[in-house]
Amino acid sequence: MAEAAVAFLQEQMREVVVAYADLIAGAEREFDLLKHNLDSFKDFLNQMAKNKKKDESLKALERRIRDAVYEVEDSIDTCLTKAMALKAKSFIRHRIGIKSANLAKEVRAIREQTVLPLVEDVAKFAIADGAKGGDQPPTETPKRVTPIRQNRVIGFDAEEADIIDHLTQSRDKLDVMSIVGIPGQGKTTLAWKIYQNKSICTHFPIRIWVSISQVFNSKDVFLQILKMFSPSLDISSLDDDELVHTVRDCLEYERFLLVLDDVWSVDAWEEIQKVLPFNNGEGKVLITTREKDIGNKSRVYRDPHNLKFLTPEESWELLQHEVFGALNTCPDNLKVIGEQIANKCGGVPLMIVVIGGILYDQLLDSPSEGVDEWRTISQSVSEALQHSAKHITQVVELSYHRLPDDLRECFVFLGVFPEDYEIPAKMLCGLWISEGFVLPRKGRSIEESAEENMNDLISRNLLKVEKTNHMGKVKTCRVHDMIRAFCISIIKDENLCDEVIPSSEIGELEPSASQLQKSRRLCFRSDLSTFLSKNPSGPHVRSFLCFYERSVKLESKHLEVIPDGFRKLRILESKCIISEQFPRKVVELVHLRYLTLYIETLETLPEAITQLWNLQSLVVETKFRLITMKANLWRMVRLRYLKTRAAILLDSIKSNSEAGQNLHTLKRLAPESCTDVVSKKAVNLKSLGISGKLDSIFEKNFLEKLHHLEKLKLYEQPSEDMLHGLPLRSCFPPNLKRLTLMNTSFEWKHISTLAMIKTLEALKLKDNAFVGLSWNLGSDTFQNLQLLLIEQADLVLWDATPGSFPNLRFLVVNICENLIEIPVCVGTKLEKLEIERVRPSLVQSAVKIEEQRKQRPPSKYEVPLKLIVGPVAAAFMSSYGVKMMGSVHGFPGIHAKVDDGHLSTKGRPPWIAHPVIEMAEAAVTFLLEQLKEVVVAYADLIGEAESEFEQLNHDLDLLKAFLKQMAKNKKKDEMLKLLKRRIRVVVYEVEDTIDTCLTKAIQLKARNHPILGCLTDTNNSAGLALAKEVRALIEQKLAPLYKDAEKFAIMRIIADGARIADEPSTDMSTRDTLISQNRVIGFDAEEAEIIDHLTQSRDKLDVMSIVGIPGQGKTTLAWKIYQNKSICTHFHIRIWVSISQVFNSKDVFLQILKKFSSTHDTSSLNDDELAQTVHSCLKNEKFLLVLDDVWSVDAWKKIQAVLPSDNVEGKVLITTREKAVGEESKVFTTPHYLNLLALDKSWELLQHEVFGDLNKCPENLKAIGEQIANKCDGVPLMIVLIGGILKTKLLNYRFTVEQEWTTIAQSVSEALQHRAKHITQVVELSYHILPDDLRECFVFLGVFPEDYEIPAKMLCGLWISEGFVLPRRGRSIEESAEENMNDLISRNLLKVEKTNHMGKVKTCRVHDMIRAFCISIIKDENLCDEVIPSSDIGELEPSGSQLQKSRRLCFRSDLSTFLSKNPSGPHVRSFLCFYERSVKLESKYLAVIPDGFRKLRILEFKCIELEQFPGNVVKLVHLRYLTLYIETLKAIPGSITQLWNLQSLVVETKSPSITMKADLWRMVRLRYLKTSAAIFLDSTKSDGEAGQNLHTLKRLAPGSCTDVVSKKAVNLKSLGISGKLASIFENNFLQKLHHLQNLKLYEQPSEDMLCGRPLRSRFPPNLKRLTLMNTSLEWKHISTLAMIKTLEALKLKDNAFVGVTWNLGSDTFLNLQLLLIVQADLFRWKAMPGACPNLRFLVVKKCENLQAIPECLGTNLETLEIENVRSDLVQSAVKIEEQQKQPRPSKNEVPLKLIVGPVAAALMRQA
Repeated sequence: MAEAAVAFLQEQMREVVVAYADLIAGAEREFDLLKHNLDSFKDFLNQMAKNKKKDESLKALERRIRDAVYEVEDSIDTCLTKAMALKAKSFIRHRIGIKSANLAKEVRAIREQTVLPLVEDVAKFAIADGAKGGDQPPTETPKRVTPIRQNRVIGFDAEEADIIDHLTQSRDKLDVMSIVGIPGQGKTTLAWKIYQNKSICTHFPIRIWVSISQVFNSKDVFLQILKMFSPSLDISSLDDDELVHTVRDCLEYERFLLVLDDVWSVDAWEEIQKVLPFNNGEGKVLITTREKDIGNKSRVYRDPHNLKFLTPEESWELLQHEVFGALNTCPDNLKVIGEQIANKCGGVPLMIVVIGGILYDQLLDSPSEGVDEWRTISQSVSEALQHSAKHITQVVELSYHRLPDDLRECFVFLGVFPEDYEIPAKMLCGLWISEGFVLPRKGRSIEESAEENMNDLISRNLLKVEKTNHMGKVKTCRVHDMIRAFCISIIKDENLCDEVIPSSEIGELEPSASQLQKSRRLCFRSDLSTFLSKNPSGPHVRSFLCFYERSVKLESKHLEVIPDGFRKLRILESKCIISEQFPRKVVELVHLRYLTLYIETLETLPEAITQLWNLQSLVVETKFRLITMKANLWRMVRLRYLKTRAAILLDSIKSNSEAGQNLHTLKRLAPESCTDVVSKKAVNLKSLGISGKLDSIFEKNFLEKLHHLEKLKLYEQPSEDMLHGLPLRSCFPPNLKRLTLMNTSFEWKHISTLAMIKTLEALKLKDNAFVGLSWNLGSDTFQNLQLLLIEQADLVLWDATPGSFPNLRFLVVNICENLIEIPVCVGTKLEKLEIERVRPSLVQSAVKIEEQRKQRPPSKYEVPLKLIVGPVAAAFMSSYGVKMMGSVHGFPGIHAKVDDGHLSTKGRPPWIAHPVIEMAEAAVTFLLEQLKEVVVAYADLIGEAESEFEQLNHDLDLLKAFLKQMAKNKKKDEMLKLLKRRIRVVVYEVEDTIDTCLTKAIQLKARNHPILGCLTDTNNSAGLALAKEVRALIEQKLAPLYKDAEKFAIMRIIADGARIADEPSTDMSTRDTLISQNRVIGFDAEEAEIIDHLTQSRDKLDVMSIVGIPGQGKTTLAWKIYQNKSICTHFHIRIWVSISQVFNSKDVFLQILKKFSSTHDTSSLNDDELAQTVHSCLKNEKFLLVLDDVWSVDAWKKIQAVLPSDNVEGKVLITTREKAVGEESKVFTTPHYLNLLALDKSWELLQHEVFGDLNKCPENLKAIGEQIANKCDGVPLMIVLIGGILKTKLLNYRFTVEQEWTTIAQSVSEALQHRAKHITQVVELSYHILPDDLRECFVFLGVFPEDYEIPAKMLCGLWISEGFVLPRRGRSIEESAEENMNDLISRNLLKVEKTNHMGKVKTCRVHDMIRAFCISIIKDENLCDEVIPSSDIGELEPSGSQLQKSRRLCFRSDLSTFLSKNPSGPHVRSFLCFYERSVKLESKYLAVIPDGFRKLRILEFKCIELEQFPGNVVKLVHLRYLTLYIETLKAIPGSITQLWNLQSLVVETKSPSITMKADLWRMVRLRYLKTSAAIFLDSTKSDGEAGQNLHTLKRLAPGSCTDVVSKKAVNLKSLGISGKLASIFENNFLQKLHHLQNLKLYEQPSEDMLCGRPLRSRFPPNLKRLTLMNTSLEWKHISTLAMIKTLEALKLKDNAFVGVTWNLGSDTFLNLQLLLIVQADLFRWKAMPGACPNLRFLVVKKCENLQAIPECLGTNLETLEIENVRSDLVQSAVKIEEQQKQPRPSKNEVPLKLIVGPVAAALMRQA
């Protein structure tokens, strides 16, 4: 160690002479003399190193030299410190002269008092020893490459098989087995080999490896076990008992293997035993130990396994591997001596590998002297082993003495790290450099030299690799405990380091205060705060090393102690110590070379940090994204390495210094600081990270100027102005080798810029670095690229040529779930291919590349390919080919054909009312309802018109009575139709007139309101004007109309003898409309036949068609086939595409592509690119493509063009009503012509639709029911429609139901005999019996596009805003709208598409035959016009004249074209936009709408992307329903309160929050307010008195959850809150919301999240549905929710609760019906009998640690849905399902439906 100390002092003095030339001026001679003395010391020590017999006198002399060197070093440091401090205070020249004189004096004193006496003693000893003191060549480390060899396990094969066989046997309790052996014998090696064995990995789902240190800490061991179950959760807060119970709970029901490596004592084992579940027969524990007692104490079924030593053959094999890398490569002249050496190692593997390192080193140093050197080593081994029983220590010492000077101290330093510590390579090298252990070598940087030292120790087997990067470079390493023990022995002998630990005396720490005076380094694994609280002092301490297991907080006051007591510190490693702020006094440590800090909330690096003149390495960890460097970075002369987790913003005005040449690493820099200052000063920068908004760095040539930069990382921070496809500029550094891009969102077509970087060797693309479906390299070539990593990309197609990556060695593809395959040509030279979280086809392509490589002729220079497959990808490999689809509800029958745009009424039975009749009645009803609202809402405005409104109401009531009476008359002639049309037109005119008058009155009031004296006059004048208008309407329009109606009624009554009689009420409030489950009847034989055909092997793409008439069940049969289990298993990819009558190939292709890339916007692709992309996606997939309802041969041919005809695995199934399509598409078989249902199947289907099941039809209805079924001619759609009619009659006419059914049977007969198009007549029959308020709701369905998936909330909201929904007693208007929707569903006029987890409708569709009927009525009544291009070029329909009559406008395209004409529609009430995809609309077009369509009530604009809030929209004072999509909305303006009638406001935006500048409480009629951002209410605007109508408010910011809201929104039923939620649990805001039933809480990620805070029991008293998202509460606090007795649905999403265990007590959640858990760390879920006794629906998703669902929860379950869960949870779900199938006492119990997602299904198949 003395040689190293001298060498490092020499190097330090060289640095001082260069770096502080101004300070030592005048003291040069003293430094030269001192240097000469040190040279003589070094020569002496080199000469003595050859003397193998060192006596005690020589050892004592070497210690004296080392101590003297340390003393000189300390003295020089002290002198320099004083000089630098003096320099900092004054720059006056004469003062510098004084300093130099003082320094010379100090150095002279050091030399005379310390060095010269020692020089004399050295000379005497040399003479006495007969040594010659001539110059000796330096023992510098040879300049050679020391490659890191792959570890290889030799021997143990039989033992491995024996132990694996034992571990995989079934037991009735926990089994424990131990491996016992001496140190270095290979216990850990054997255990690791078993742990990694494939059969063990397969058998044990959970495998845990825990290294037990000699200083045993049970808590650390338990936490290591728990990390396997919840790696992200901080469980350090648990007390010991909680920890023990938690670990036991985690292990109790798991099939696990727990390896406890190197257990040192029986006490340690007994402590670990406490957490082991000995009743778990599936669990196994494997112990390695050197103590036989532990093996005997732990045995359960078998005695300890005493490890055998290696045989001589195995020993020689291992030695050859360590020296030569393979067998049979040892030269003949070394074989004999090599075998002798191997034999002397006694079969101990560690001895063999250490000696192998010595022999390997000798071969590299002097290959020509191999035999002689090996004989010498053989003799040394013999001598070492005969002197001590501790063989391994002697062998390590042998290795140690052969180390070069600069490597010896590096090696010994390894002893400062804790046992089994995983040492980061960068940290190790940085510490070595800062300690001064690394000497520079010619042609290498100091960092490269340090890395060479590390690799050298690894090659000598003195340090072992733990983790490598993708290219095999060392990331972390460990030290074997035997080798570490040797290092510690030297450390203690040489007093190199002291570990601070508690002593035997209570409250005291070692080392003591006196011992601290001699310490050179201090190492901490605990007790740092206790140590610093004593105000310790260590004048010679150079290093402060903290290696805690977990980060701990340290108060600022303790940090201030360090600079005061340890002034000569060079190293402060405190990354595991969390500081509150930057320790200001640390800048006093002027000798500091290495500093790491962790400051959670760091905002700035202070200017004073420049005082650390010697600082070489600075690492700062923080949670902030940006920190400001207030210091002048360019004054830090020696700084080489600067790294922070946050982006560094340099102070641009502080750049006047000339330093920077030494800086080689700078991470991360803010883009704003990427200036010429950096490029000019940091001229030797090799590694750079930039984080922030990167667009600026591509606009200048900053990067080009960094000529030495080799490594570049670019992190784009998420923001509104991200790069998003900005073309890359070719402005990268000229010598760049490694490039990482993260979150940059470039387009793949711009990656060609990177291919131009000829020096590029490694490219990492992370987190959507590039976006797009396709990457086509074309002629681009990455000539020298060796590593390519793609992580998280939307990429689907990757095309490359054989020359694209000629030198690629390492490829990593991770989280690329859309990518189809890896190009085969990429694998030519691959050495490692790593894949994870990819699709099955990509896994298959990787396997194919591996197989192709195996088939190539072997080459001795070629490295074999290593395929590394992650767990998810491995699951695909083991169960390849199955990808389950999400559930979609089908609908029997298919689309209807529309002739000339409408359905003809010719041939309608005379008794069936024309839809015009019912529409007039509905119009009157809704106008009456509107009048009631007007009278209440605008009482102040209509005061003078009160009598006119009463008369108007009376007249309308008379008209309604007339229409009701006429509805009973089955003989309706053209005169009556004409009269009713007149009524409807007049009603619309009345409605428009009232709206116009009110608009004028409201605007007048708004203008005059501020002038108090004018208010009364304004109201009077408005009321008088309104009275005049209403009177004119009554006299001129209604009175004549009523007289004509009266005459007609009298004539009809006289003619027919009709009498008025009330019919049964059709009020929805009187009956319950259950949504029946779809059930497929019939088609069994046809299904089996088609499935058999589709699953047969073919030699090309197969196409099959199902042909049938509309409503016959083609779609139903196709859907049944599509969902069949054998089809799901056979086809990896299944795609369902609905083809509309207006065929659009682009939309069809996009639907197909959604299966491969659901998140990416593909609308930018042109037609050819789209077609090519679809073709490529399908080319190599085993797919089933269902094309439902192909209308024409032309449509088929356009689709056919993109299908891969050569794909033998692909199948296409078509449904069509056209025989020509079937004939044109056939390949191997003729079209399948669908059979009509047989009579018995028709009757079965009808019973299902009416009664819900078979054999429930009353006897008196059976005969007539069978007649009706028979008359439907086996057409399923007709049957279900008539079933809806019969069910309605059953509910409404309970006492005359038989008579009603007989009437229906007659009606069906009449309908079918008048027209061949039966289905339309049946729809009309259903329509005729609809209640008044349901009829217009039904017809409105025609405004939606064909096959449009209608959101239920949107549909109900539109119905309400149109005025179609009448309020019912005891129900809100929203509940009434929902009942209308359910009624239409129960009548089979509307079909359910998607439901929520409790079966409530989420979306629905309209069958195209039913939609066609609705469209016919819409056209007849001019209810809605679709804006479409006409035959005239450049013109749209409806024309300008037609617009004057339009009531609604519907858009699916051409909106901007339409608005560019400045159209006007005085009567238009609704603007409905239903685009396929969102489109942008310029602001200039928005102004047209308020100006041209002033009476709008509805503006459905959610698919129109706006640039800003449309200010003119507030002119639309009649607006009731408004939806907008504004991407960057910041505020909703105050003027929105002008929309007095607004009921529903929906605003979509990407902004996280928006401010409501308006006074929300002035919006009197607002009922529904929903935004995708958190709403901040303006607290200064709360003087309005409204709010009583508001029932839904989503999402509110927590800061706006005030008493104002609870007092005004007294009827709030649904509330969402998004943001930092802590505040809402600190007050009783929620408790005051007495009517609130639905609550959603979204916690936004922040520094002050809830994170386990106890929930307060302050929820609303009537809460029924609760959703928590991202709240991170602890499971133990869920008991608060169990106290909510009204709770029916609980949804816990995105770590709503965190923790590994949830214990659910009995009698909890008594009324809970739905429980959903999505994404939780939960591992163990226990429930007592009686918990959740009424639970009907349970959903568990993304709970990948959860082991099982409590069986007792399955008692009343109806639906159990699981996905992304582990295999044993799947098994527990299946077990619950099987238990449910057992005979149950309740006959009314609903059978359990188990829904399994695709990943869970794959696990089921594996199991």
